[in-house]
Formats: sequence, structure tokens, C-alpha cells
Amino acid sequence: MISIIVPTRNRPKELAVALASIRRQSYDLLEIVVVDDASTENCKMENISVIADVDKTIRYFELPPTNGRSHGVGFARNFGVRNSSGNIIGFCDDDDCWLNSQHLGVAVKYFADNSDVDVVYGNQITAFEGKVISRVWQPAFLESIKEKLRDVSGFVRLTKRECLFSCERFPHLNASLYRRQLFDQIGGFSEHLTYYQDLDFFLRAMDRASGAAYLDMDVAIHNRPNRSLSGNLSSDLGSLQRVLWDVDVTRSLAYRCRDPDVIDYARRLTSTYLRDLALLYRKDGEIGKARQAARSALAWRFSFGWFAYTCWLGIQLK
Repeated sequence: MISIIVPTRNRPKELAVALASIRRQSYDLLEIVVVDDASTENCKMENISVIADVDKTIRYFELPPTNGRSHGVGFARNFGVRNSSGNIIGFCDDDDCWLNSQHLGVAVKYFADNSDVDVVYGNQITAFEGKVISRVWQPAFLESIKEKLRDVSGFVRLTKRECLFSCERFPHLNASLYRRQLFDQIGGFSEHLTYYQDLDFFLRAMDRASGAAYLDMDVAIHNRPNRSLSGNLSSDLGSLQRVLWDVDVTRSLAYRCRDPDVIDYARRLTSTYLRDLALLYRKDGEIGKARQAARSALAWRFSFGWFAYTCWLGIQLK
């Protein structure tokens, strides 16, 4: 059985679209678990009505607010998994949706035939305000594996380095499936994180996964949020705060992970974000902080170009 976890909060109309897209899957042994993370009473009533219209077998859980606040999407996803029974776990955000109705069927068969594969993911189309803005989520990754052999269902076996170093974006949760055993092994999502939980989860999963595969199929549509509006974390955090958070997440991963390829990738990301931080500090005229960030970036990953920039920052301090 596959369990699909759908966290939601105050978006009943979007939830209806997401659930209908999941319900169109041709695979029958499918469990859908909706976790309502402290929606308003009106939205809760609408959610219940939506589920009744889509499929009464959908399991619906309400999480009451704590001190007037929601628990967070990581907590909601972990709660959903704990209250599910599938041996394969998938996720779909309430404002996104799935595309190909054969997706789960071919994925289940592949998992069954390849016991050493713990992670499967496909392509995701990106839309903004109802219009498709990108049909390929990871173009550089697809270019790097275009010569690799695909099986009859369109699967490509991947190394961990191919999953990490050949892509400018990591696989989105909406287009990924994980064995429950792997999810349990890594402890699910890091609930203390409210930003970059998906990257943290993916790298920890890749750290412990026995194998991964790419399904050459358009699996999902990701509706990119409007970052000019308030109400989502990417909007509410400024550039400096986001980069500081990036550094904290990737630096922690570099220390926590065990696989050399995953550690190397986390170190590279940490260096990249520290460079971004140095540039932001330099833009704000905080040369001392810029040089400190630049030196830290060098410690995580050396490059002659960045070494020269760090020296130049040192000269500016004199």
C-alpha cells in the first residue's frame, strides 16, 4: 500500500484540486491522509465537505493550534506518516497537484522489483498564477542522464552523485516516493525547521538510501507561490534571514550525514550560501562581517577566485 500525506491549512479550494488529482490515480491500494494544521473553523468545515465530495475513505486529522499557532508542515507530515499504514510514502502539498494517473502504479511495481531502491522521483512542471512557466524541474540533471538506459517503464537507476551534483534543484516532495523503512530510519522531517525542511529531508534520505531511481514522467505540477505577497515563509523572510537559515541547515547536514557524497554536497552548499552572505554584507557596507563570511566560505570549500575576493575584503578594512 502507498500512503499519501497531504498537509493543509486554510486552503480548502486548493485542497479539493490536490485531492481530486491524487484520487485519479489508477493504483487501488492507496491511502490518502489529510492533516489539517490549525485551520480556521470555517476552513475546517469546508475541508470536511471537500473530502466528502472527493472520497469519503480519505482519512482526515485536525491539529488544534498551540498557543494560537500552527504546528508547522514538518510536524503535520510526520503526524500523517505516523497515522498511515503504507510501506511506500508520498507527499502532496495542498496547493499543488498530480498529473499522470499511472504514476503510482508503475512506481509500486518498480519498488517491488528493486528491493535495493528506497527513493523514486519524477519530473515536475512549475506553474505560476495558473500559467506554466517551466516544464522541466531539473534540466541540468536530465541532460546529465540523457544517455543512461531506461527500462520499459521509463526508470533510470541513479548513483547518489547523480542525484546530487548534476542537478541545480533537488527533487520536490510532490514528485517523490520513499520507502517507509527509510523514512523511519532518518526520523522523518526535522520539526524544528520552518524553512528548507525539504532539502534537509532529501539529503538525510539520500545519506541512508540504498539506491534511487528517476521516473521519466511528468508526475506533478508545483504552483509556485507569489513571493511578493505575505502569508508564506519565503515572502516573510528577508534575503539576509533566508541565507542565514540556508547556512544553518546545510552546515548541520554536513556534520550529521555519513555518506561522503552527501557530506561533500552539503559542504559545497554551505560554502555557496556563505558566499551569498558575504555579498549581502558587502552590499550593506558591513565589510567586517562580509570578510568573516567569506573566510568561512573558503574553509568549507576553497577556490582561488574567492580567496582573492576575501583578500580584497581584508584590504578594504584597513
